[in-house]
Amino acid sequence: MPTSRRIPTPFWLRLRRWRTSVGPLLTFLVTMTGTFYLWSRQAVIPPAMGEALSVRLDVVAAAEGQLTNFRGPWKLFDTVTANQVIARIDDRPVLAKLETLQKQLAMLRSKLRAEQAAWLIAENDRHDRRELELQRLQWEVDASRLEAIYQKVELEGAKIELQRRTERLSMLEPLVPTGAVTRLQYSEEKLLHDRLAAQLKERQVAQEQAQIAQTRATERLQNLSKLDAADMAAALEPLHAEIAVQESLMAELQFLVAGLEIRAPMSGVIAVIHRWPGQHVRMGDPLITIANAHSEAVISYLRPENQDLPAAGDTVSLRPRRPGTSAIPAIVEHVGPQVELVPEHQRRDPKLMEWGLPVRIALPADARVIPGELLDVLF
Repeated sequence: MPTSRRIPTPFWLRLRRWRTSVGPLLTFLVTMTGTFYLWSRQAVIPPAMGEALSVRLDVVAAAEGQLTNFRGPWKLFDTVTANQVIARIDDRPVLAKLETLQKQLAMLRSKLRAEQAAWLIAENDRHDRRELELQRLQWEVDASRLEAIYQKVELEGAKIELQRRTERLSMLEPLVPTGAVTRLQYSEEKLLHDRLAAQLKERQVAQEQAQIAQTRATERLQNLSKLDAADMAAALEPLHAEIAVQESLMAELQFLVAGLEIRAPMSGVIAVIHRWPGQHVRMGDPLITIANAHSEAVISYLRPENQDLPAAGDTVSLRPRRPGTSAIPAIVEHVGPQVELVPEHQRRDPKLMEWGLPVRIALPADARVIPGELLDVLF
């Protein structure tokens, strides 16, 4: 019986059969997998908008006067550092007030010396009889003060010695059961400790008594001196009032002197110039506006449709809108407590009001972000 061999199927025919049978199914599965993958990526919070934090401070005049040209005219976008003197006010009016105050004080000092001389002449006789009593009371005050200091020193010494004995006693106590220290040695150490504790209490009582004695002696001396002090105060009351006025004038002058130098409150760049050297300014008038040159954070607003709210410590991705910039990894620093009105330049439509929850995002130190620029935020 003759045998017949089966003719093999060509490769191109097999490939065509695979493309018509298995290929469509495989393409369908790959397409569905990609679709589900893209759909899962869109399930996160959609990109939000954020603004690099920008700070602008107005430097105002702290006193009234004429601006002096002490370092040349200001230039727009000049860099200033924190606490740098950026302006001065003409100090000639303040110097004139200072000279007037000095002359008034010199007049009051001469008047005070005259009052003192008259008082000494009139009261010389009365002081002779009270001199001995005053000296005795003064000696008593000094003696009680010295005794109080001595008792304080002794008390502190007793405290230190008691601390040492307490520490030694605590070291010897666990050695008694082992036999390294006899019961007699421990009892002697305990007796010394208790004796020092009793001496410490005595020192405390002595120190309190010395303090009371010092207070009483001081009160007796003050009461005796008040008899003369009351008469002198009545005579010098008008002069005291004039001195108080001069003290107030001096405090006012110190405030004016402190305001002659105007310093930058922060480091940054001069963004606006409001006044120029040579102009007269009043207290509170803006001189220049300083803007920060580097931003430390981004402020973004989450709209109500975002169901998943970030928390402090979450990672986010920031992307500046400038061409050629790459994503910046950052961390959520704070989440605001209340929903607020979104700034106009961060709204999808500037004509429509929007509300959102503010989020502060800390920028890395090496992030090249311009203060005030807008960024896309992906939570």
